[in-house]
Parts: sequence; C-alpha cells; structure tokens
Amino acid sequence: MFIYITKRLLWVIPTILTVLLVLFSLSYLLPGDPADIILGPRATPEMAAELESRLGLDKPWYQSYLIYLKNIIKGDLGTSIFRDRSVLTVILDVLPYTVILTLAGMGLAVFNGISIGLLAANYNNSYFEKFLTMVSFITASTPTYIAGVLLIVIFSVNFNILPSIGIGDGGILDSLHHLIGPAIALSVGWTGYIARLTRSSMLETLDQEFIQTEKSFGIPRYY
Repeated sequence: MFIYITKRLLWVIPTILTVLLVLFSLSYLLPGDPADIILGPRATPEMAAELESRLGLDKPWYQSYLIYLKNIIKGDLGTSIFRDRSVLTVILDVLPYTVILTLAGMGLAVFNGISIGLLAANYNNSYFEKFLTMVSFITASTPTYIAGVLLIVIFSVNFNILPSIGIGDGGILDSLHHLIGPAIALSVGWTGYIARLTRSSMLETLDQEFIQTEKSFGIPRYY
C-alpha cells in the first residue's frame, strides 16, 4: 500500500507540470497581441513594449514558462491583468467564501443523499423506491452548471425568491440567503451518487446473515 501511494504521489508532479505546460502554451496560441488587447487601440509602441517586458512576453515561450514555474515555487502567481493585484491576493480574498460554499454543498449532498438512500433501501421493490431511484439517477446526471441555471431561472427570475449573484451585505442571514442557491446547485450531482451508494450498502447489509437471524428471533424492523 505504501509503495502504491508513493507511486501515485510521484505521478502528481509530472501531471501538474504537463497541465501547466499545456495551459501556458495555449496562451501563446491565442490570436492577437496580448499587449494590444490589454492596452487597447490607443496604446503606443513604447507602452506595448514596456508591458511586454513587464509581463515577460518579450522572451521565448520556454523561457517564460521556466520563469513562471520558478515564480510558482516561490509563491508568486503573477499579477491579475483585470484587477491589477496579485493573483495570490485575489485567491485568498475569495477563498473563505469558496470553502464555506464547498462545505455547505457537500454537507447538503451528504444529508440528502443518505436520506434518499436509506428511504430507497427501506422501501425496496416499491413504487416509492423506484421514484427515489429515478431521482437519484437524474440528480447524478445533472451537471452543476445546469442545476445552477435552472435554480436561477426558477427561483430568481420567475419567483424572485433567491438572489442570483453576490454574497450579501455581510450580515449572517443575508449571506445564508445568498448561499442557498449555490449550495443546492453544488449538491445536486453528489446527492445522486451518495444516494445510490447508500442504497446499495444498506441493501447489502440487510441481506447479511446476522440481520436474517435477528428477524427469525422476532426482532421488529424498528427498535
């Protein structure tokens, strides 16, 4: 097991380097001059040359890639062009909201998934179980972005119940109100997977010999 885990961890390094190389190379394949796009049509050649020098665009792509890797190792992710701030600072600013949204979505998925799975196993071979199984398949097959769009259209546009964007004004209740929609959208796909896994595990457990033995002794289904 230790050797297997070590091999998997070692594969992470070339995988990350390959992904970074592909993404970095794509930026050079895009049409147009990045300096002209950033500065706009009124930019002078001197302004474009200064920006290219500052961003490292005046160097060959492989040199820029090595500089990019060196900066990443040092914790320097560069500067956001649109916000003119450090990329790391921008990430850290929104990281707490990302963590809260992830925990809320996964918590909701675990609660709903286990509940649906237990109900489906408890009412096995019934119409209710078939309905719950269908729900779990639909949710597991629904991408998060589709669920998000549907929630916005239904609850934000049509009924005006939930906000469609933003994180609120900083108050706890308002922040929770803004969190409901994204958390539900994030939980939809995982709810189906967890429900199917819970149902299968529950049915397998109910078929174990010790369960059948307890039933033969007259122990009720719920106790």
